[in-house]
Amino acid sequence: MGRAWRVLGVGGMEPGRPAGGGGQVDGDPHRGLRARPPRRAQAIAARRGAHSPSGVVGGGHPRRHGPFVGLALINPDVPDAVARWLFAEDHDVEGATVDANGVKAAVVVNEGVHDGIRILDLGDGHMLDRVQLPAGVVVSDHSGDAAYHVSWSPDGGRLFVSWDRATQPAEIYEWPGATRWTFTSEPPAGLVEPVEVEYESFDGLRVPGLLYRIDEAPRPTVVQFHGGPEGQARANFLPQAHLLNASGINLFLPNVRGSTGYGLKFQSLDDKTLRWNGVKDGCEAARFLMRTGVASKTAAMGGSYGGFMTLAVLVECPELWDAAVDVVGIADWHTFFANMPPWRGVLRINEYGDPNGAEAEFLREISPIHRAHLIKAPLLVIHGRNDPRVPVEESEQIARATSAELMIFEDEGHGIAGVANQVTSNRRILEFLAEHLS
Repeated sequence: MGRAWRVLGVGGMEPGRPAGGGGQVDGDPHRGLRARPPRRAQAIAARRGAHSPSGVVGGGHPRRHGPFVGLALINPDVPDAVARWLFAEDHDVEGATVDANGVKAAVVVNEGVHDGIRILDLGDGHMLDRVQLPAGVVVSDHSGDAAYHVSWSPDGGRLFVSWDRATQPAEIYEWPGATRWTFTSEPPAGLVEPVEVEYESFDGLRVPGLLYRIDEAPRPTVVQFHGGPEGQARANFLPQAHLLNASGINLFLPNVRGSTGYGLKFQSLDDKTLRWNGVKDGCEAARFLMRTGVASKTAAMGGSYGGFMTLAVLVECPELWDAAVDVVGIADWHTFFANMPPWRGVLRINEYGDPNGAEAEFLREISPIHRAHLIKAPLLVIHGRNDPRVPVEESEQIARATSAELMIFEDEGHGIAGVANQVTSNRRILEFLAEHLS
């Protein structure tokens, strides 16, 4: 490369988010992000850092819905100045992994509901190759972010990727050549391959989403809202989607404003007092499905923040919904903050607003519990007794206010993790939807 480079990793979208390779992100996401070097990068720096080392870092670059998270070279002596952009498209970088020699980087790029992987030359930044794999996403889970699931061979000649597809659980693939190395499971044939669609919301904003449509006939359709709110519905393997399709029900996953993956501007469109605009996006999703002949009836469903969205669309547009399933959702923003662990409250105020400050009255206005009498659709509510994120009282109070069916799992937390409990909850969800959507 002509001189040694110090590898610092790739930045994420928000302060504190794990950086590519295991670092931690610092800084203001609207002016760019820096990353502390992960352990392996420090070793590279110690071995290779000699003459004016520079670093690889993610940061925001302004574009259509930007700034987006890109990949750049910086000089640690001038950390606020980008020496040269390596990757700056209208897409977010999800992670980057540098080979052991420090000459190439595999960059995971969020291209909407799917990922792309670029192989970049760190010397001059040109793209050496695009990894060609079936449509899917790099695994990102509790074991590690996208960069954790992309690894170079010791000589830097091969790349191994944990690759998840909508119709195939994650397997290991190799670049170059797209060789599949693992065969852990083979789902049944005929699973629905989802398509990416867009619809226009109330104010003209184009909202992306993922549609699992069985056929061209109008069918009962579930609108499922992701959690977060800084989340994104993507084309990873989603067993519940295929359970619904097998039961004759379409599934639509809208990425309402506030979702990640479409730039920091899009992500900020539901912050604090803008939150209800995202709820209106959810209502427009149902109208879009009915208007285009996809849906004969509609149900709302979601977990965590998606549970709040479910309850919120029920009170915002009660006439649209024929059923709903709320899993570990938020019913009252004030009791949510009052009953959560203090460390969680500090983090959530930045996103939702201060329940004891400037946004107090607004948070009361948008709490579904205060308009629960407007809910017309039959409602199923599910929660884990030991939830550390959304207190179980949220589900208990909305169930009391609406006479909803309430399922509490005594040995679960934030979501349903145990296999036996998943079987029980999914069976009841399918039965409930069949009862009210047929």
